[in-house]
Amino acid sequence: MLPLMIEEWREAWGQGDFPFLFVQLPALKRPAWPLFREVQRRVQQAVPNVSMAVTMDVGDPSNVHPRNKQPVGRRLAGLALGKTYSVEEESLYAGPTLFEVKKEATALVLKFEHAGVGLKSADGRPLRHFEIAGADGKFFPALSMIVGRDRVQVESNQVRNPQAVRYGWIPFPEPEVNFCNSVGVPASPFSTLSDQELLDTVTSASAVGADVEKRPNVLLIVSEDNGPELGCYGDQHARTPNLDLLASDGVRFENAYVTQSVCSSSRSTLFTGLYPHQNGQLGLATHQFAMYRRWPTTYSILKKAGYRTGLIGKTHVNPASVVEDFVDFRRITSSNFSKKKLADYAEQSAAFMNASDQPFFLTVNYPDAHWPLQHRVEGRPSELSQPADVRPMPYVGFDNDRLRGHLVGFYNCMARLDECVGELLEALAESGKAENTLVIYIGDHGAQFARGKVFVTEGGLRIPMIVRWPNHAKPGLVSNQLVSTVDLLPTIVAAAGGRVPDGVPGKVLQGVLEGQTSPLRTHLFAERNCDSADLHFPQRSVRDARYKLVKTLLDDRPDPGAQKCLLNGASNFRGSPTHAELKTSDKKTQQVYDTWLNPPPIQLYDLRNDPNEFHNLADDPGHELIESNLLAVLNEWQERTDDRMRYPELLERVTEENDDCKRAGRRSPVGGWQYGKYLGPDAAVQPLLRHAE
Repeated sequence: MLPLMIEEWREAWGQGDFPFLFVQLPALKRPAWPLFREVQRRVQQAVPNVSMAVTMDVGDPSNVHPRNKQPVGRRLAGLALGKTYSVEEESLYAGPTLFEVKKEATALVLKFEHAGVGLKSADGRPLRHFEIAGADGKFFPALSMIVGRDRVQVESNQVRNPQAVRYGWIPFPEPEVNFCNSVGVPASPFSTLSDQELLDTVTSASAVGADVEKRPNVLLIVSEDNGPELGCYGDQHARTPNLDLLASDGVRFENAYVTQSVCSSSRSTLFTGLYPHQNGQLGLATHQFAMYRRWPTTYSILKKAGYRTGLIGKTHVNPASVVEDFVDFRRITSSNFSKKKLADYAEQSAAFMNASDQPFFLTVNYPDAHWPLQHRVEGRPSELSQPADVRPMPYVGFDNDRLRGHLVGFYNCMARLDECVGELLEALAESGKAENTLVIYIGDHGAQFARGKVFVTEGGLRIPMIVRWPNHAKPGLVSNQLVSTVDLLPTIVAAAGGRVPDGVPGKVLQGVLEGQTSPLRTHLFAERNCDSADLHFPQRSVRDARYKLVKTLLDDRPDPGAQKCLLNGASNFRGSPTHAELKTSDKKTQQVYDTWLNPPPIQLYDLRNDPNEFHNLADDPGHELIESNLLAVLNEWQERTDDRMRYPELLERVTEENDDCKRAGRRSPVGGWQYGKYLGPDAAVQPLLRHAE
């Protein structure tokens, strides 16, 4: 219709093929919009002396007449000056225009005109909204990369023989398009399908491919600084009805563990599927500890597999770009320990979930129950606990009014968290996507109370893990399998139909979710590394179905974390009894805390009869064989995973690096941490073989 209108106008006015400029349909949530925009684009090719002002980055989801008119006017003026009047500096107002498509192996390389000095991403993030299709015509989101000045390479492991490509094929892109030329003018959406092929797809489910639509969405919910202090885990002080309901609808794991009980190290495993000593995140990102290299992550893998990715809340690993470069929708980037505007988490999640029918992977990181332990913030929680309502966690092994004053804040944080999770799950239900969504809830490590966070104790490492996956996870199942956060990446990637990276130590949990009773594993491992320079105290642990062994790698000092707790050395370390308070306790409790402060080289605990690790059995002759077997298993694991702290000279070197930083009163050394050069997988420094275990 538009070509005919232009021809008739030109004929009626009798001025030949005079320049004809028009405005592209802006971004708008109308299903037919991508096809209409493509028809507009093709008019430029079919009718001479016609140009279109691209407005894909200008729009309103519900208003066809967006209020932001200025970019439209500037682009129309630029087109007139550049094309009609040949003003060279205005020649780029057409935006990148597809000129040529070449196939190279499993990728397509696209060449563009009007690139200027170079194509770019408007926000510095990876290019978004490119899709490719094979001979079957099913489109899958593609990983796209600018190559040289005027080319973009696109590929997807879902399409090994790509035949067609399209860009921006979404009524209202969210996040917004970011592919533009050097002066910031965006590219128009386009498709390389023929006219007939386009018509054939109008009524098909081709937005991301029928196979993609069958794959589950993934919602990962992560809370801060809490172990299994939930009602569904038997904690009588917790008010967590929403998480309890989630557990009744899915699988609750009794023996779920993190790899290290500090935030950055724990989260590095969520992202990479590797133990911290493998990926390099030995301590807190705020202290500039960093991963050894840009490992594959859940985000990079699922992005390449055709998923739309979202991240709400903090990242807290270094470099953050290893994750965030593959995130389409990034909101609430701070830790938000003030716990304000928590309604935004569910609201932003709803916006992300409702923006597209493309399968999504979304992680929502809540700040509760991290210190400070606020009782109520902005009306949350709706009901407050009182000090008389709570008691310390059993692993603390000590009780007084001062501790209860902190604990009541913790349980109010947990109630606030539960209300927020309820809002998030309600948003998922209202999106209509809950039945095809794999929901995983975990805590990032234990609570920051005595013998909890930071340590390789049960209070630090054991976490809640709840998985709901309709038609896959058995509702109401309580699993005693030994599971770890190293299992989450392979489980999520396998569920999404992606390729699990070679060498990751975790296991796919789908069989367990369906009720598998044969053991998933016989042993489970965890570690402690640097945390921060003043808390450096490497330890390793292994447990089987009953016993747990802890190996302390340093024998020249007390545990600095326990020291800080017993001194109440910082506001967030006050969840511990002090030295003075312990003097009022019985000898048994004092012995437990002395072992915590001055750990022997080997500790052994019977978790079946002593789940809180009060009785060290390492010197018990009756458990000598158990101890030696577990120690052999732990040593073999260190060797198998290339834990280079097993070499004394390298352990000494990383200890000196942390001690020097501590003495200097710094969070990180001048010039940055150097441990990657001798502990990392590409380390140039080789240990002396005589020290190998």
